[in-house]
Amino acid sequence: MELTTETACDKAPQTLANGNGWIVINRFQTHAITENLEAIAMMTGGTVDERYGIGFTSDAAWGDQWLVHPYGEGDTPGFYGNWTFDQGERTGQMAVMLAKNFGRGRIFVVGDQNMWGDAFCNYADNYKLWLNSVAWLTGEKQLADPEQYEKWKKPHIILYENYQNAAWGNCDDEGFFNLFVALEREYWTFASNNLMGDAELIIFAHDGYALSEGEIKGMTKHLKSGRNIIVLNSSGIVPGKPALTEQLAGQFGEPRIDEYPKETSYNWAGTGSVILFKESADFSNKTIPHPQQRPNENQKADLEYLIARLDKYRR
Repeated sequence: MELTTETACDKAPQTLANGNGWIVINRFQTHAITENLEAIAMMTGGTVDERYGIGFTSDAAWGDQWLVHPYGEGDTPGFYGNWTFDQGERTGQMAVMLAKNFGRGRIFVVGDQNMWGDAFCNYADNYKLWLNSVAWLTGEKQLADPEQYEKWKKPHIILYENYQNAAWGNCDDEGFFNLFVALEREYWTFASNNLMGDAELIIFAHDGYALSEGEIKGMTKHLKSGRNIIVLNSSGIVPGKPALTEQLAGQFGEPRIDEYPKETSYNWAGTGSVILFKESADFSNKTIPHPQQRPNENQKADLEYLIARLDKYRR
């Protein structure tokens, strides 16, 4: 196998934020390791040997050559380039994970360790990739079943994520990555577009999503089980596009609307509710501290208050 010295950079809509290093991968070669994967995400990763590739960037990607001095003088920690395409750098679809049989053994390489860190392991299908890879490497196929992992801990919540318009995986000011990590410290949390899981609560970062038929089906199943959905902020509503409650009208009809000082509750007979927090609430990265930063007293109080509100609606 050949080693590379470049970062896999891509362009929107394959990026989670404004930068080019946090990327979504949804091109896969058929393999036991890629089975049942829709999308995985990398927090700045490298490329791998194309000959054995099983996961790939888009055609708009490039390999950003590392800028490393002989003795590391002036270099920041890690191996990075300048995040800009320069003449001579590779372009086009690039492999970011590979699998290879080697004699009686097997090798799996992925270009990013952070995708399995405590924060990002439960983002998209990253955890499924881990289970699939361990199952393939050990020959223990039953280890690839994600259901036992998904039910491993409680309380279980789902943060809805559209990978082409990321909120929970977005580290920019308008994103919700900081809150994603904060919630993971309290709950068994998954950021995903799969709403069919057995979650005690589903949370939307905002109300600006046009949901697919399958996603509406997942929300309907969740509400019919008597469980609730939280929408953190209505500021994401897109003019001309229906709000989430309007998209559910075809399933349940018009809701009863109850107004409260800090939230609006949409209710249907015999189901859970959709609770929309008022616009004044801001839970984005602008107000929630970075995971490595200790919250000040006001931020701590805000997080505790939010957790208490979420606990109120968990079922």
